[in-house]
Amino acid sequence: MLLFVSTPPPASMPLKTRWSRDLLFHLAGLLTANVGLVLWVTGVSLSAGLAITFFGLIVALGTLLGCRWFARVERRRAGSSWARRSLSAIRRCWTGAGRRACTG
Repeated sequence: MLLFVSTPPPASMPLKTRWSRDLLFHLAGLLTANVGLVLWVTGVSLSAGLAITFFGLIVALGTLLGCRWFARVERRRAGSSWARRSLSAIRRCWTGAGRRACTG
């Protein structure tokens, strides 16, 4: 899995540089996956436990907002390996905002 890259590297890039770039990308993915899992499991468990009070709704809203922010961070990390436009622009195309930018 470490040998696959979403964009082909330039032919002049040495093998050691490519491997270190891929290794850094995948280690960052491992870190963000663990942080996302902890955020989701802790937030859902805490909001389910506090669901009988008003604080459960506040914790659930905070968890969802945190996961939304985390998705933006993950899109930026994944977009760093793309040669094309950023994933935020692609997300705007999916949601229907900015149709003129999507036709390019």
